Amino acid sequence: MNKTSYSIKKRAKSFFWASIFFNRIERKDIEILYSFCRYIDDIGDSKKFSTSNSKKKLLLIIKDLSDFKSKDSIVSDFLIISNKYKINKEVPIDLINGVIKDLKKKIDINTLSELMTYSYQVAGTVGIMMCNIMNVKNRDLLRHAIQLGIAMQLTNIARDIKEDLLMNRIYFPKEFRNFLFSTNHELITNKDKQKIFSKDLHKIIIYSEILYAKALYGIKKLPFKHRFPIMLASNLYQKIGFKIKCNTEEIWNRRIYVTFVEKILITFNCFISSIFLTSTNKVKICNYKEIEHYINGLLLRIK
Repeated sequence: MNKTSYSIKKRAKSFFWASIFFNRIERKDIEILYSFCRYIDDIGDSKKFSTSNSKKKLLLIIKDLSDFKSKDSIVSDFLIISNKYKINKEVPIDLINGVIKDLKKKIDINTLSELMTYSYQVAGTVGIMMCNIMNVKNRDLLRHAIQLGIAMQLTNIARDIKEDLLMNRIYFPKEFRNFLFSTNHELITNKDKQKIFSKDLHKIIIYSEILYAKALYGIKKLPFKHRFPIMLASNLYQKIGFKIKCNTEEIWNRRIYVTFVEKILITFNCFISSIFLTSTNKVKICNYKEIEHYINGLLLRIK
């Protein structure tokens, strides 16, 4: 197995940029965590396997996590850091169960609650495991880590709308949509419906902005060595969401990303902000109670 194909440097440029500001040991373990998460995600998306084979591989990994042993080198490496940082096995299992959902022939999210569940599974779980690596045990900070993970996933969903549609997936909830379309192909090719959809997309960006702002309450409580890289990762993803919000129709033409110059500017601003971070500006929390209730329920499951 070629582990380099799951390298954070090659596969997640924004996240890699933020990770270089961790110390050497943490950075190495974050690389192992990322490789494991990417490996799981790739099994779900791989065209090399049939749906049934992908599911079998993912279920085998769940068994490996439960048995705490594996012949798979990527899973084995993850088990080592899992033991080192006392990662609750239910958290990576939640991640895998989220990816298993992606194996359906067609994915069409109906409600905000469904979206929150999926986003927690594939991204909020990563936030929790990052907390383990940073030795964060405070329950309130875990809540903020879940918020940040979900916010980042919402940004990913907004950015990857077209790519997901081509895979017969749509994670943008039906309850947010102001129109109907018969097939995904119709939406991809119909400019008028794309415009309507792009306006609706603002709703998911607003939810992500609320979650980024709420997560910042937790980030500011971290020690500087962790506060800076986590704030940087958050701001890099937020920048993607901001660019989409400014021109939502552009998602149909190209993949939105943060340029190198933008990364430099964001890095400098984050460094200054993380030193002189004061109380977070209050944000208008519209329809947030449902999300907060959901996150509180998740925390009850995670010991």
